[in-house]
Amino acid sequence: MTTSAPLPLILAKYGGHSIAIPRPVVLPYAPDTVPFLNMVDSLNSAFPSISNKKYTIAAKVPGLKDTIEILPALWKDICANVTEVHVTLPLTEEEKRLKRLTEEATSRIHVEAPTGQKYAFDINFNCADARDLKYLVEQKIGVPIERQVLTHTTYNPRVGNKNRAAARSLVGREVAENDVLINCFVDPEDSLRLKISPKESSTLDVVIRARG
Repeated sequence: MTTSAPLPLILAKYGGHSIAIPRPVVLPYAPDTVPFLNMVDSLNSAFPSISNKKYTIAAKVPGLKDTIEILPALWKDICANVTEVHVTLPLTEEEKRLKRLTEEATSRIHVEAPTGQKYAFDINFNCADARDLKYLVEQKIGVPIERQVLTHTTYNPRVGNKNRAAARSLVGREVAENDVLINCFVDPEDSLRLKISPKESSTLDVVIRARG
C-alpha cells in the first residue's frame, strides 16, 4: 500500500480567519529549526497583525484530537503530517482579569436588549462591576460600552428591611458603576434592561469670511 504525498499547504488559523500557507520543506543538511522558522515567516505573511509579537503555534496532526504545541526542533519530524496550525496571542492583563471574572465563582445574569431578546452572562458578582458586564455585552452584540445604559428591572428584597425602600426605588434606574455588582443591588438571576444612548454627533465649526 502506497502512502500519498502530503499536500503542499497547511491550513493556518488565527482570530477567526483561515488561510493556506506553504508546507515547510525539510532539507537533508539544514538545521533542525529551519522548517519552524519557515513556518513563522509564512504565518507573519499570512497574518501581518501578529508580526513582531510573541505568539504560540499549536499543530494538529493525525491521531490527535486536539492541537498541541511542538518544540521548534521537532517540526522537521512532523511537518509532513501537520494538517492545521493555530496561532494564539498571550492574554493581556485586562483579558486575564476578565477571564477570572467569568470563570471563577460565577453566577448568571440576564440582559434584555431593546429588541426584547434576552442574553445570559456568567460573571462573578463579588468582583465584577457594571462596566465589566457592559464589556461582555459589547462582545456579544456589538454595542459600545459608552452607549450602554443598564437599568434595574426587578426589586430584590435580599438587602433586608432597612434598605428595601432604597432597593425598590432603583427599579428603572441605571446600575451604578462605582462598586461591584453585588453591592449595587444586582443579584444572581436578575434581569437588567439595556438601553442604547444616542450616538454623539460631531460638530463642525464653520468659519465664514466676509467677502471684501
